[in-house]
Amino acid sequence: MKNLLFIFLFLMSGLQLFAQIAQSDLFVNAIELNQSVNQANGYKVSSYIKGTPYLNENDMVGTFYLKNKNVIKTPTKLNVYYNSFEYKIDEKSYLVNPTSIDSVSMNNETYVYKNFYINGECSPKIVKIVDNKGVNKMYVYKSVNLKPEVKAAGYIDPKPAQFEWSDPVYVFEINSKMIVLRNFKNITELFPNEENNIKKYIKNDHIHINNQENLKKLLGYISQIKQ
Repeated sequence: MKNLLFIFLFLMSGLQLFAQIAQSDLFVNAIELNQSVNQANGYKVSSYIKGTPYLNENDMVGTFYLKNKNVIKTPTKLNVYYNSFEYKIDEKSYLVNPTSIDSVSMNNETYVYKNFYINGECSPKIVKIVDNKGVNKMYVYKSVNLKPEVKAAGYIDPKPAQFEWSDPVYVFEINSKMIVLRNFKNITELFPNEENNIKKYIKNDHIHINNQENLKKLLGYISQIKQ
């Protein structure tokens, strides 16, 4: 009996050690979300900010698939303003290092980091996978801006600082090329020999650039085109 207890305790300690090692991989180069970091990004001490930067206010269990093949499950929430997943260790909040992440699964949804241009800047951005056709995929990208406080002056009413959410942006990945869907021109240019057919499909099926289900249909159509 003592031997069995010893083996059980040994296995448990081994599992705890493995979990700690795996979590340390997530912790590498993590940013502690302290007051100085907040201030550097527009937050002011003791200031009220209307709205939220979080996709969901409450923590959810996230599964982090690391590039070194480790898998970590930990309570987390997506801080859209910081474009990063946030988690806690010893009551301190941290932002994960995107270079260590392959993908994140949370609330039955999968998120990945992808590089593409928004407002003239190309950088890793968190996107949610909304459709997968193998080599071709569709993502949705959400962003939040922090609007500064407006002081009362003359006929100007005061307004608190606030988080302002932008409209979702849909992105196609076609043969490893990232296409931000502002219009359909970038799609048709990829298939010059099928341009007229694609335009006809978009018109006949009433495909709208901001309708997720419409865009899924379009992705399915162009994924069948042979290049």
